This record gives sequence, C-alpha cells and structure tokens, in this order.
Amino acid sequence: MKHTLSVGMLALIPIAVIAEDTKKIPKALKGTWVVTKTIRSGEEYDRIVGDQVTFGSGSMTIISKRGRKQAAKFTLNLKTKPIQMDLTLEKEDQPSKGLLEIKGDVLRVCFGEPGKPRPKELKSQEGSDVVLITLKRVKSKK
Repeated sequence: MKHTLSVGMLALIPIAVIAEDTKKIPKALKGTWVVTKTIRSGEEYDRIVGDQVTFGSGSMTIISKRGRKQAAKFTLNLKTKPIQMDLTLEKEDQPSKGLLEIKGDVLRVCFGEPGKPRPKELKSQEGSDVVLITLKRVKSKK
C-alpha cells in the first residue's frame, strides 16, 4: 500500500464540508491551515502533525514540516451534507473521496485511499483505512 503521508494523506482529502452557509465554504476554505491532529484507522498518527496545507480555487499545496511540497487538485460538492470533496494529488491517477467540515478556524477532513469509497461520516475507525485530519487556520501576520 502506497502512503506519502505528509503530502499523501492530506492530498487524500476528498472533502465534504459542513458549514452554516454552504455559499461561504469556498471562501472559508481558502488560505493556509496547519495539521493539529490525525487519526488513521482509529489510531493517532503524528507523522503529518505540523504540515501546512494552502487551499486556493480548486487547488491546494501541501508543505511538510521538512519542506517538501506537493500539489493537488480538488472539487467540492456543496449540495451535500457534509460537503464532499474529491482530491487528486499530482502524479496520481485516482482521486481520494472524502468529507469536509469547517467550524470557524477549525477544518476537519476525512477520506479513504485513492479509488476507495467515500467515508460516510467524519470518523476513522480501527481497520478502516480512513484518515481523519484536524487542521487549524494559520492567522495572517499583519
């Protein structure tokens, strides 16, 4: 099984977003976020804690704490609750399908391996090969 976690697990973020106003989600998602917690197959997974993800319009860049960069493209389905996101890392053929939730400055994304079914909820249970990542918005320096 192939895992490029700093970049790979975040890039596996097929996302569904839950927010009070789904029209605000793309704007709310844009910017830089830092990984604060990761659960993979029901267990804490600290390898990507501290990595940063910057979201733009349909694209994202993942920068590991070691400075490695990886680009990805994503699409959102704002008509679903939670919002669904399909994420494809550069050099990957199949998207990862997932869910996304934004509450203020906290972003949670949950997704499985590329080519696997989308998780049904924002949870990572033992033996599931699903990752749940919590990120916090990086405040811009003024």
